Amino acid sequence: MKSFSGSKAKAFAGEVFQVALMRLEEASSRAASPGGASPGGASPGGALPDGVLAHASVDTLVAVKRPLERDGDQGYARAALVREAKFLALATSTAVPRLLHVGNDERGPFVVEEAIEGTSFEALLERRPSPLPFHLAAHLVSSAAEALEALHAATDEQGSLALVHGDPSPQNLLMTPLGFVRLVDFGASSFRGAAPLEPRFTGTLPYAAPELVRGEVEPSRETDVYALAAVAARLLSDRPLADGLDEAERLVAIAERGLELDHLAHGNGPVEDALRHLLAFDPLARARDFGALVRALASRHDAPD
Repeated sequence: MKSFSGSKAKAFAGEVFQVALMRLEEASSRAASPGGASPGGASPGGALPDGVLAHASVDTLVAVKRPLERDGDQGYARAALVREAKFLALATSTAVPRLLHVGNDERGPFVVEEAIEGTSFEALLERRPSPLPFHLAAHLVSSAAEALEALHAATDEQGSLALVHGDPSPQNLLMTPLGFVRLVDFGASSFRGAAPLEPRFTGTLPYAAPELVRGEVEPSRETDVYALAAVAARLLSDRPLADGLDEAERLVAIAERGLELDHLAHGNGPVEDALRHLLAFDPLARARDFGALVRALASRHDAPD
């Protein structure tokens, strides 16, 4: 399992955040010392409030996020950072990071949040033999479904929080060293009262719902369910979804036909039927929850890999 210690600054191609991973004690000492933060780095350039330590110990691993500075992208990146901070301020699920601090210094806005130690589903698929062992794939699918549905069901005294992840694709789902599933990266999220995303987010291929790819809808609970069902199909398949297509061909295929489920390595009748119902091309024909899929996976949990 991948774990992090010390300070590591990372910038990912196609991402909108610059991220520094460090222990909270290190973040605090860097912030408090003049010039302690590396030039242009993500670590905060001013003292962190004492209140941060009231919610986390000094050895807590934290992620300090800033908008990734790219020509023409700064406004979008800042908006995504604000959206993530607002989402985490509302979400209380243990399946998402805790928001510890939101600040602004001479380099601009930043967010300090709990870092999740673990391995992304994307990395698991790259490192493990294909297909994944059935017991592992079933555990990941069932745990991710439980986490996402709990997020969607969140309420406060005013009613539903209308929480939507926006992009529950393999790079945004982690398995911790103890086997728990966590959700990360909420720059495309939505919540009660949130403004529409600008520019409109059209999802991560090949996991995005066809209507989202076509730009007809905003991310929603329904497109979250579709995306996670597509992740489930990938975890249960012996090869990548939409395999053999380049990005443009994949875009057209998803938008016009949806996903084809021809390579399910662990697809018996009930599992395959549940996935096809969740991934129907017509949104009105889709299942709205993971109940049937989770039951089908549980019913053959003792099947040999």
